[in-house]
Amino acid sequence: MVSIVRRTGALLALAALAAVMAGCAKSSQPIATGKGEIRGINAIVGAPEVQFRIEERNIGSIAFKQGTTYDRYDNLTYNFNFDLFLPNVDDPVRLASSSLDVKTDRRYTFVLTGTLDEPSTLLWTDKVRTWEDPDTVFEASFAHLAPTVGNVDVYFAPPGTEPKDGQPVATLSYGQREAGMDFESGVFKLFLTRKGKPKEILFRSERLNTRAQSRVTIAIFDTDATVTAPIAVNVINDIGSSAPIPEVDSPAQLRIVHAAVDIDDIDAYFAEDFDNPVFQDVAQREITAYADVAEVTTKLTITPAGNVGTILREADVGVVSGARRTVLLGGMLAEPFFFVVDDNGRSLEPFPVVRLINIAGNEDFINAYLVEPGTDIDGVLFPTISALPTRVDTGFFPATEGDRELIVTALGEKEPLAGPFPLNLRNGDVVDLALLDTADPNVLELLLLSP
Repeated sequence: MVSIVRRTGALLALAALAAVMAGCAKSSQPIATGKGEIRGINAIVGAPEVQFRIEERNIGSIAFKQGTTYDRYDNLTYNFNFDLFLPNVDDPVRLASSSLDVKTDRRYTFVLTGTLDEPSTLLWTDKVRTWEDPDTVFEASFAHLAPTVGNVDVYFAPPGTEPKDGQPVATLSYGQREAGMDFESGVFKLFLTRKGKPKEILFRSERLNTRAQSRVTIAIFDTDATVTAPIAVNVINDIGSSAPIPEVDSPAQLRIVHAAVDIDDIDAYFAEDFDNPVFQDVAQREITAYADVAEVTTKLTITPAGNVGTILREADVGVVSGARRTVLLGGMLAEPFFFVVDDNGRSLEPFPVVRLINIAGNEDFINAYLVEPGTDIDGVLFPTISALPTRVDTGFFPATEGDRELIVTALGEKEPLAGPFPLNLRNGDVVDLALLDTADPNVLELLLLSP
């Protein structure tokens, strides 16, 4: 009996000690009393999608000029990180890391800037805002995130107000932001001019419709080959949506690729203006220069060269303001067709990107192998591109730098239909290829669309 009592007493003492220690451990930990809001923006022109993380947990993947939605987190201290994944590399590259003591009812925006070789972050802080039912205003912030653009004055006013007639709402240099400005909702135009020189207009927008009780960031970014304007400007809202603001003097552009099998030289016309061909004497396998398109939708007409009375193919083609598209004329004389793709391949610093556009109709599905020169694909288990249907493209995908060959086969086969097609891939390259029919139904052809 004595031994049982002693054992019971010892267990009770241990339990009491554990409770005291647990209480001490709990009290030493910070306790959240509220929440703040966090988002990230990717402002590096040469960056692919990056991951924005709280500690090691992914908040979202962000492309250039894009942002995440605001996420709510306890008012504690965290590390926020931007990470980059490279092709064929398992572990991410940590580009930037910042520690933040999150405060209740504060909004924080981490902006990844600089270059991938020398990345840095900006931190914007705002208060959480609650709108009242009668509010008819919206809130706009203006940010300069374009390292190649000098100091600018920002004019934001209803249509009819020119820079020379008003005062700038902000003067910005690279990395600066003008935050928290209220405007009565309605229609506005945005102008960017050289600092102190209202007549030197760098950018003027189309009419912008605004919405009451909203908060937006209007951000200036560097331009790239996917944009026709000299400066890229996006409006980023609270839910992470980022849309380009069209620039009046930089319309959309189209080009033509003559990829039909048995059609001779062609002419091309916009909007049934048959007195003024946009492209003349386009030969088979020729790729035209880009031409401006004035309307959001335009009728594209293809005729034999010099024969406006015979229409080979005609259809409405849509465009996006300030962007570029390619129209491939495919098929044969008996049944030609248009296949339209967005020219949204952007030069990325850490790797090349490749796209394959399949407009070959002699095979329903194809496989493609992007391999080192001289590779016997009989020993390659998995194709780089699998079961790509006709009249579908892959989109731009990352590749590995170096000399490569592209080989196309029928689905489930290893006998080449096209290639080996040599490619010298370098970081930053944008490689655009089209797969075409030939007069021989057993042979396909690869055409390089990019420089």
